[in-house]
Amino acid sequence: MARETAAERPVADAMVTCPKTHGPRSGLEKIRAFFEDDHVHVALVVAADGRLVTTIERSDLAAAISSSAPVAKLGTLIGRTAGPADPLGAVTATLLREGRRRLAVVDGSGRLLGLLCLKRDGTGYCSDEGIRGRAQRTTQPRDQHSHAAPAGHPEQLAAHRQQPSSGDHPPPRTAPEIRREVMAIAVT
Repeated sequence: MARETAAERPVADAMVTCPKTHGPRSGLEKIRAFFEDDHVHVALVVAADGRLVTTIERSDLAAAISSSAPVAKLGTLIGRTAGPADPLGAVTATLLREGRRRLAVVDGSGRLLGLLCLKRDGTGYCSDEGIRGRAQRTTQPRDQHSHAAPAGHPEQLAAHRQQPSSGDHPPPRTAPEIRREVMAIAVT
Protein backbone atom coordinates (compact mmCIF):
# COMPACT_ATOMS: atom_id res chain seq x y z
CA MET A 1 0.00 0.00 0.00
CA ALA A 2 1.37 3.43 -0.95
CA ARG A 3 2.01 5.88 1.85
CA GLU A 4 -0.45 8.73 2.07
CA THR A 5 1.17 12.15 1.62
CA ALA A 6 0.36 15.15 3.80
CA ALA A 7 -1.40 16.74 0.83
CA GLU A 8 -3.71 13.71 0.60
CA ARG A 9 -4.35 13.43 4.33
CA PRO A 10 -7.86 14.43 5.32
CA VAL A 11 -8.58 17.55 7.35
CA ALA A 12 -9.95 15.28 10.12
CA ASP A 13 -6.39 14.08 10.81
CA ALA A 14 -5.27 17.59 11.81
CA MET A 15 -8.37 19.16 13.38
CA VAL A 16 -8.86 20.04 17.02
CA THR A 17 -11.80 18.06 18.35
CA CYS A 18 -12.53 20.15 21.44
CA PRO A 19 -12.99 23.74 20.23
CA LYS A 20 -14.74 26.26 22.45
CA THR A 21 -18.26 26.98 21.29
CA HIS A 22 -21.02 29.46 22.04
CA GLY A 23 -24.78 29.08 21.89
CA PRO A 24 -26.97 31.15 19.57
CA ARG A 25 -28.25 33.13 22.56
CA SER A 26 -24.76 34.13 23.72
CA GLY A 27 -24.46 37.84 24.28
CA LEU A 28 -22.32 40.08 22.12
CA GLU A 29 -20.26 41.16 25.13
CA LYS A 30 -19.39 37.52 25.83
CA ILE A 31 -18.15 37.15 22.24
CA ARG A 32 -16.18 40.41 22.47
CA ALA A 33 -14.57 39.17 25.72
CA PHE A 34 -13.74 35.86 24.04
CA PHE A 35 -11.71 37.74 21.42
CA GLU A 36 -9.57 39.45 24.09
CA ASP A 37 -7.34 36.35 23.96
CA ASP A 38 -4.95 36.80 21.02
CA HIS A 39 -5.01 33.03 20.40
CA VAL A 40 -8.68 33.33 19.44
CA HIS A 41 -9.38 33.81 15.74
CA VAL A 42 -12.96 32.59 15.41
CA ALA A 43 -16.02 32.16 17.62
CA LEU A 44 -18.10 29.12 16.75
CA VAL A 45 -21.83 29.51 17.37
CA VAL A 46 -23.47 26.11 17.65
CA ALA A 47 -27.15 25.14 18.01
CA ALA A 48 -28.28 22.68 20.70
CA ASP A 49 -28.35 19.90 18.08
CA GLY A 50 -24.63 20.41 17.32
CA ARG A 51 -25.20 22.20 14.01
CA LEU A 52 -22.82 25.09 13.32
CA VAL A 53 -24.92 28.24 13.03
CA THR A 54 -22.19 30.77 12.21
CA THR A 55 -18.52 31.58 12.58
CA ILE A 56 -17.57 35.02 13.87
CA GLU A 57 -14.19 36.64 13.27
CA ARG A 58 -12.97 39.86 14.90
CA SER A 59 -13.78 41.84 11.77
CA ASP A 60 -17.43 40.70 12.01
CA LEU A 61 -17.84 42.42 15.37
CA ALA A 62 -17.75 45.81 13.66
CA ALA A 63 -21.07 44.92 11.98
CA ALA A 64 -22.76 44.59 15.37
CA ILE A 65 -24.69 47.83 15.66
CA SER A 66 -25.99 47.22 19.16
CA SER A 67 -25.06 44.91 21.99
CA SER A 68 -28.55 43.41 21.78
CA ALA A 69 -27.92 42.09 18.25
CA PRO A 70 -28.15 38.29 18.22
CA VAL A 71 -24.70 36.78 17.68
CA ALA A 72 -26.25 34.08 15.50
CA LYS A 73 -26.85 36.82 12.89
CA LEU A 74 -23.17 37.88 12.86
CA GLY A 75 -20.45 36.23 10.83
CA THR A 76 -20.94 33.62 8.14
CA LEU A 77 -20.30 30.02 7.22
CA ILE A 78 -19.35 30.88 3.63
CA GLY A 79 -15.65 30.25 3.13
CA ARG A 80 -15.13 29.37 6.78
CA THR A 81 -15.81 25.64 6.81
CA ALA A 82 -14.22 22.46 5.52
CA GLY A 83 -15.32 18.86 5.42
CA PRO A 84 -13.49 16.18 7.42
CA ALA A 85 -12.47 14.31 4.24
CA ASP A 86 -11.25 17.41 2.37
CA PRO A 87 -7.54 17.18 1.42
CA LEU A 88 -5.45 18.90 4.07
CA GLY A 89 -2.95 20.27 1.55
CA ALA A 90 -5.59 22.02 -0.53
CA VAL A 91 -7.37 23.41 2.54
CA THR A 92 -4.08 24.69 3.96
CA ALA A 93 -3.25 26.38 0.66
CA THR A 94 -6.64 28.11 0.77
CA LEU A 95 -6.06 29.27 4.35
CA LEU A 96 -2.71 30.76 3.41
CA ARG A 97 -4.04 32.39 0.25
CA GLU A 98 -6.87 34.03 2.22
CA GLY A 99 -4.72 34.99 5.21
CA ARG A 100 -6.77 32.84 7.59
CA ARG A 101 -5.65 30.36 10.22
CA ARG A 102 -8.94 28.74 11.28
CA LEU A 103 -11.68 26.76 9.56
CA ALA A 104 -14.61 25.02 11.21
CA VAL A 105 -14.87 21.35 10.25
CA VAL A 106 -18.45 20.20 9.67
CA ASP A 107 -20.10 17.03 8.44
CA GLY A 108 -22.57 16.84 5.55
CA SER A 109 -25.46 17.94 7.76
CA GLY A 110 -23.61 20.97 9.13
CA ARG A 111 -22.78 19.44 12.52
CA LEU A 112 -19.57 20.82 14.03
CA LEU A 113 -16.87 18.15 14.25
CA GLY A 114 -13.84 20.27 15.05
CA LEU A 115 -11.64 23.19 14.11
CA LEU A 116 -8.61 23.25 11.82
CA CYS A 117 -6.09 25.58 13.45
CA LEU A 118 -2.96 26.53 11.53
CA LYS A 119 -0.22 27.48 13.98
CA ARG A 120 0.97 31.08 14.07
CA ASP A 121 4.36 30.14 12.62
CA GLY A 122 2.76 28.03 9.89
CA THR A 123 4.72 24.90 10.82
CA GLY A 124 1.73 22.72 11.53
CA TYR A 125 -1.59 22.58 13.30
CA CYS A 126 -2.74 23.07 16.85
CA SER A 127 -3.70 19.92 18.71
CA ASP A 128 -6.12 19.08 21.50
CA GLU A 129 -3.14 18.29 23.76
CA GLY A 130 -1.42 21.57 22.97
CA ILE A 131 -4.57 23.56 23.69
CA ARG A 132 -5.12 21.75 27.00
CA GLY A 133 -1.49 22.35 27.94
CA ARG A 134 -1.71 26.06 27.17
CA ALA A 135 -4.91 26.31 29.18
CA GLN A 136 -3.22 24.65 32.15
CA ARG A 137 -0.20 26.95 31.90
CA THR A 138 -2.37 30.07 31.81
CA THR A 139 -4.32 29.01 34.90
CA GLN A 140 -1.21 28.28 37.01
CA PRO A 141 0.06 31.03 39.30
CA ARG A 142 2.88 32.99 37.64
CA ASP A 143 5.63 31.78 39.98
CA GLN A 144 4.68 28.11 39.54
CA HIS A 145 4.50 28.45 35.78
CA SER A 146 7.91 29.99 35.36
CA HIS A 147 9.64 27.14 37.20
CA ALA A 148 7.57 24.21 35.99
CA ALA A 149 9.29 21.63 33.79
CA PRO A 150 7.49 18.96 31.86
CA ALA A 151 7.72 15.37 33.00
CA GLY A 152 9.43 13.06 30.59
CA HIS A 153 12.68 11.82 29.18
CA PRO A 154 15.89 13.85 29.55
CA GLU A 155 15.77 14.66 25.82
CA GLN A 156 12.32 16.19 26.26
CA LEU A 157 13.49 18.21 29.25
CA ALA A 158 16.48 19.52 27.30
CA ALA A 159 14.20 20.48 24.41
CA HIS A 160 11.89 22.26 26.86
CA ARG A 161 14.77 24.34 28.25
CA GLN A 162 15.70 25.42 24.72
CA GLN A 163 12.17 26.57 23.91
CA PRO A 164 11.22 30.23 24.41
CA SER A 165 9.05 30.96 27.43
CA SER A 166 5.31 31.13 26.89
CA GLY A 167 5.48 34.92 26.72
CA ASP A 168 8.05 34.88 23.92
CA HIS A 169 7.02 34.44 20.33
CA PRO A 170 9.25 33.48 17.43
CA PRO A 171 10.12 36.32 15.10
CA PRO A 172 7.42 36.94 12.51
CA ARG A 173 7.88 35.14 9.24
CA THR A 174 6.76 36.26 5.85
CA ALA A 175 3.85 34.65 4.05
CA PRO A 176 6.16 33.24 1.33
CA GLU A 177 8.30 31.55 4.00
CA ILE A 178 5.24 29.97 5.58
CA ARG A 179 3.85 28.89 2.21
CA ARG A 180 7.14 27.20 1.26
CA GLU A 181 7.18 25.26 4.53
CA VAL A 182 3.53 24.22 4.29
CA MET A 183 3.93 23.19 0.68
CA ALA A 184 7.01 21.17 1.66
CA ILE A 185 4.85 19.40 4.24
CA ALA A 186 2.11 18.87 1.68
CA VAL A 187 4.39 17.13 -0.83
CA THR A 188 6.11 14.79 1.64
